[in-house]
Amino acid sequence: NNTDTVVEFKNVNFTYPGSSELVLENIDFTIKKGETIGIIGGTGSGKSTIINLIMRYYDITSGELLLF
Repeated sequence: NNTDTVVEFKNVNFTYPGSSELVLENIDFTIKKGETIGIIGGTGSGKSTIINLIMRYYDITSGELLLF
């Protein structure tokens, strides 16, 4: 683990509770200390879901979400 890493998504998949539809599939990215990122995409593309996962409002379905 790099000590500069703050958030890391490793092959993250997510399905909302009670649904069988995969909302996020195989998401991989790393945010390092001091970086500013932008999450862009159309309506329903998963932007808010990614933020909600980082905030731990939901647990991922599979993969790893690391918060340092």
